[in-house]
Amino acid sequence: MNQLIYAALVQDTKKVKKILKKEKINLDMKDNSVIDDEGYQVQLTLLGECLMLNLFDSAIYLMDRGAFINEPIQVGEQMEPVYFYLMKNNPSLVFSPVFSTLIERADLKLIKQFSVGVLYTGYTNAWPSEAVSQLADNGLDLTGRNEDGYTVRDNILVQKNVHTLHEYIRQANLAKAREYLTDESAFVCDRAGRSSLHMAVLFERRFVIKYILKSYPATVHIKDDNGRTAMHYACALQDGSDIEDLLVQYGSDETIQDDDVKMADIMSKMYKNTSDKPPGFLQLCLDNKRENIARYLINNGVDMWEDVVLEDKVMKFPLAVEKAGMLRLNEFLSKRRREDTDEDAKFKEAEKTVKEAKAETSKWTEEEMGEEDEDNGKSKTCTVL
Repeated sequence: MNQLIYAALVQDTKKVKKILKKEKINLDMKDNSVIDDEGYQVQLTLLGECLMLNLFDSAIYLMDRGAFINEPIQVGEQMEPVYFYLMKNNPSLVFSPVFSTLIERADLKLIKQFSVGVLYTGYTNAWPSEAVSQLADNGLDLTGRNEDGYTVRDNILVQKNVHTLHEYIRQANLAKAREYLTDESAFVCDRAGRSSLHMAVLFERRFVIKYILKSYPATVHIKDDNGRTAMHYACALQDGSDIEDLLVQYGSDETIQDDDVKMADIMSKMYKNTSDKPPGFLQLCLDNKRENIARYLINNGVDMWEDVVLEDKVMKFPLAVEKAGMLRLNEFLSKRRREDTDEDAKFKEAEKTVKEAKAETSKWTEEEMGEEDEDNGKSKTCTVL
């Protein structure tokens, strides 16, 4: 199977065909190596991996050999067919020549409950009308409703209003935000699951927070897509203690866990430990042996004589580099020091030349002035006579 995966990934069609003819392989075997943008470990089939990597020729060949496009895969806490996951996570798939073949073989009844989400994804990713028509022709319900009772049209309008509301919160425009805040919209979340209260806390809009809590106190319990309430957001702020206290007054729980099992009060300790000064760029380069990055930084103006810490001792960066045995960087710094010395000598020589020129000019000026005074004296004598 590993040889087949490798051959498919390097688009070696001949080798793929040879392996498939020679060996009896389960084409729907799943691979655990995919981590998606939301942090989920996804068990994609070989066909799924080919389609995620836009290896469309290999994907068509695999489908012709019997690879199952409706194979269910685990995504988070739910099971969904592999084609549905691909449609959501690979925007270019819909624009590819393989899409029509994929939809013809897909069982769209498997995603009936997700039809609004599918169409909304199409709207946000600007799918071509041909793709939507093909989905409809193959059985996708364009007028269906999701678990909240929204059609795709409703979803688009709601998300537009939510975006506008959150933008006014970001701008600290409470007057405009109040126009969009209702018993419904206060609890509607954006695509990341963030409510209006989440956004108000995120941008530290204290008067907006107070208004939302007073008008819609139950918003303290809303969780985003990572299981975090507004309290988690407040605990991550550098100066959010007053916001935390306010949230507690309205029933927020400091011990609540998010999906990463990080309690809000633990997050507070994590993010608010500012007793230590954050390390400088060159310190990070030293700690992680990033010689090329250090050279780049110094070439672009970072002071190479910056103080750093090595073995619990504070010293200048060049000395630390030498002690750390970073040979190439040490050679680079030595060259820079020599260049600095040469440049300094050149500068001093130029400065000396300028001073000599000024002195010569001053001497010449004094002589000229003396001659003028002498001439003036003669003129005055003649006049008196």
